[in-house]
Amino acid sequence: MTEFHTTDDIATLIQEGQAALLAGDTYEARQRFRRVVEVDPTNVAGWIGLAGAVRPYKEKQQYLQRALELDQTSTEARASLEYVEAKLAIGEILAPRGVSTPVDDPILTSFDVPHSAAQNEYADLEPATDIQYCYIHPDRETGLRCTQCERPICAECMVRAPVGQLCPECARARRPRNYQVSAGNLAVAGVIGIVGSFFANFVAAQFLFMLGFFAFFLAFILAPMIGELFVRILDRVTHGKRGKEMQVTVGIGIGLGAAPLIILPFLLGAFPSLPLLLFIIMTITTAVARLR
Repeated sequence: MTEFHTTDDIATLIQEGQAALLAGDTYEARQRFRRVVEVDPTNVAGWIGLAGAVRPYKEKQQYLQRALELDQTSTEARASLEYVEAKLAIGEILAPRGVSTPVDDPILTSFDVPHSAAQNEYADLEPATDIQYCYIHPDRETGLRCTQCERPICAECMVRAPVGQLCPECARARRPRNYQVSAGNLAVAGVIGIVGSFFANFVAAQFLFMLGFFAFFLAFILAPMIGELFVRILDRVTHGKRGKEMQVTVGIGIGLGAAPLIILPFLLGAFPSLPLLLFIIMTITTAVARLR
């Protein structure tokens, strides 16, 4: 789409969006109004129009609330919000398909484009009446679309974006590079966690066993250092990958690496060393916190 930056261009987009909406072409209306709020996030008419171009009442409510935040004196936004909240109050989720008349939906009463003119301009266009289903959950009907790839998505799959919503795939693609973790990264992190943890805890167990009560103080000092060392090694190998997947993988890896040193005393009829347990817990905590 052509870049729009001037006030006249935005006004043209709004008029085209209103005409498209009155003619029942909600897809074109969404494109116009979404472009308006991307260029000018403070444009009240853009947010009101966007509310009229979507079917889910919850989404309408969010856009209208945004319009009222920008202009509390907007009678159009307030009347439309009351209408939408009344629909939500009686349990309705989606607005009816097809063209709403100004009597049915107060959002359309704020438009300056005559209904007949809009119908003439879009006479060759037919309203989109095909039922849409989430591409991840094919059994779920939805009125939402990813604003980037435009595939239909249900409310459960939707990831909120600054404007509109994204599908899970587009949301992952927008994540910072160090949060885009592959299966290979997780496999490497798991191996480093298991192998490194076994040797680190084996060596630590020897020192902690000899120090008696002072082993607790040594565990408090050494565990954060070992946890930080794990993170430094992972940063070098995985190029600084972060995120929940890395946290879970490394935490489980360190726990599995330390498991033999915890299970062996039980098999011999003894209780595992408390300083060693403290050391393992603090190592995992430090590594997981640093990989956030």
